[in-house]
Amino acid sequence: MNSKNNAATEAAALIIPAVGNNKLRHETLQKFMLANDSVTVAIEIPICLTEEDITALEEQHRIELAPRDGNKPRTITGHIDFVQVRNGAVHILDYKRSAVL
Repeated sequence: MNSKNNAATEAAALIIPAVGNNKLRHETLQKFMLANDSVTVAIEIPICLTEEDITALEEQHRIELAPRDGNKPRTITGHIDFVQVRNGAVHILDYKRSAVL
């Protein structure tokens, strides 16, 4: 995990203690960043990668995204917490409380 300090993490550090309910912290932080951070362009983006998607990405980037289990087709599902666009690059972020504080 790459942990970095920047304006986004500093803003998050202000929001997290202000929300007493652990379940609401994530959603509150996302809404705050979307409304107040000019580089945050999307939150809670669903992801569903099929075997074909995974294979293509692995071949293109020469990486392993998901281990194989025999001949079973692989899938990756989930969501991206934040998408930010900064300095001409797209940044995909996954919020973890321990990485913010």
